Amino acid sequence: MVDYYFGDFYPLSAYSVSDDVWMVWQFDRPDLHAGLIQAFRRPNCPYVSAQYKLRALEPEARYVVSDSDGDQPRQMNGRELMEHGLLISLPEKPGAALITYKKADK
Repeated sequence: MVDYYFGDFYPLSAYSVSDDVWMVWQFDRPDLHAGLIQAFRRPNCPYVSAQYKLRALEPEARYVVSDSDGDQPRQMNGRELMEHGLLISLPEKPGAALITYKKADK
């Protein structure tokens, strides 16, 4: 996971110190065709789910998206992830999600 920190950084949510918001950012490694999303639901955030548009993906490529909580990996289209976003759900508050993505082999 540490390797992702040496790539590009994209804040996906507005910065805030408020305890009722989501904070989400993306680390992208163009050289690896992969990246990492870190999402945090703060203690007083009323929203169980939030959707964020990813950056720097190849629109026509497929990506394998995996959640560190052990959910089944899924394939998603780069255009879909950039235009519609990735839905992240955290039923507990505060909560955190660690999500990786990697360009799928053809």
